[in-house]
Amino acid sequence: MSAYNEPKLKNMRLRKLSFLVLFFCKAILFSQTHVPNPVKSDFSGTLSFLASDWMEGREATSKGGFKAADYIASMMALYQLVPYNTDNSSFFQDFKILKHHVKSVSLGIDNGDKNSILFLSQTDFEVTPVDLSLKKEAEIVFAGYGLSVLKENYDDYKKTAVKGKIVLVLNGFPGYQDSVSVGYKKFKKWFPEENDLEETKIQNAKEKGAVAIIFLDTKGD
Repeated sequence: MSAYNEPKLKNMRLRKLSFLVLFFCKAILFSQTHVPNPVKSDFSGTLSFLASDWMEGREATSKGGFKAADYIASMMALYQLVPYNTDNSSFFQDFKILKHHVKSVSLGIDNGDKNSILFLSQTDFEVTPVDLSLKKEAEIVFAGYGLSVLKENYDDYKKTAVKGKIVLVLNGFPGYQDSVSVGYKKFKKWFPEENDLEETKIQNAKEKGAVAIIFLDTKGD
C-alpha cells in the first residue's frame, strides 16, 4: 500500500513547491513594478532651479536655454531613460533656428514746438525683433487696448483711423489686473494666453493699416 502511494505523495509535494515558487515570483514582480504616485514635492526642486535667475529666462538660443537643456538631459540620463536617437545615445534633436536681432534702434517724439523727446533703448522701451527694417516718421494714435472683439460688441478701432500711423495701445485687456471685474470675466475667455493676446493686437493693427505698434506697460515694471 505504501509503495503505491509514494509517487502520488511526491507529486503532491512537487505541485505545492511549484505553487509556492510561482506565488513567490509573482509577489516579487508586483513589488518591483509598484511605483508610488508622484507628488508636488517631487518636482519642486527641479522647477525651482529651472525657474531661477541662473537660467536667465531659458530663452531659445540663449546661454540660459542651453544650460537648462543640459540639466534636463542629465536628469534623463540619471534616471536611465532611453533616448529616442539611439544611434548616438543623445537626448538632443538638432535643428536650425532663425533668430532676429535688433542692430540699432531709436525712438523720439516731436511735440510740435521743436522740442523733441528722445527715449533710451532697454531703459524706456524695448523692441521685438522682426524680419524687416523700418525707418518711419508718422503720427502716433492712441487706440485703447487695440482690440476688436465683435462678439462682445467691443472695438477700440471703431472711431479711430490708424492707416499710415503708429498705434499706441495698452497692455492686456479691460480689467485684466482684476480677476473679479466684469471686464476680466468678459475678455479672459477670449485671450487665455498673454502671448496670443499680443499677437492678436499686432495683427489687428496691421489689418487696420498701421505702420507700427507701441505697447504701453501699465504695470510699471
